[in-house]
Amino acid sequence: MEAFTNKRKAQQQREELKNWIEFTLGRKAWTDLISQEAAIRKQRQETIYLQREKRRKFIAVVGWIFMALVGFGVLTAFVMLLMAHQARASTNSDYVICRKSGCTKIDNQRVCVYRGAGNTQETMFFNLTEWVPDQYQCKYDPKAVRPPSLKETLDAIRESQK
Repeated sequence: MEAFTNKRKAQQQREELKNWIEFTLGRKAWTDLISQEAAIRKQRQETIYLQREKRRKFIAVVGWIFMALVGFGVLTAFVMLLMAHQARASTNSDYVICRKSGCTKIDNQRVCVYRGAGNTQETMFFNLTEWVPDQYQCKYDPKAVRPPSLKETLDAIRESQK
């Protein structure tokens, strides 16, 4: 009921304003006022529409960035899972990857020390003209004691060659 009375009161005030403007400034002034009011309303609606569009585009961009980050996270987790599975599989097998720790030249041979997982260590001898691999599959020895350092191993080999 209150809204109805307020609406009626506003209509009466608008009618009084119309009569006063037409009486003092003429009918054209009232039409100009109405057209200006319509232009302001239209401009306000366009501004609101543009703000909504900006907000919608911003939300869309944030959504795409979020989805890309989630996808990257899932992909990273999957790769890490595969790598963990591969590492677990390689430690359960009889062989592991041993990487070259160092080499030295003794007489006409090259002596290289290779180390892998679980204190696995092997020493290999090559001719000077042979190709020396950076890594290879060596027998896994999980019960091996801590191997001597590279320097200790190479010194022991030199001592045995004297």
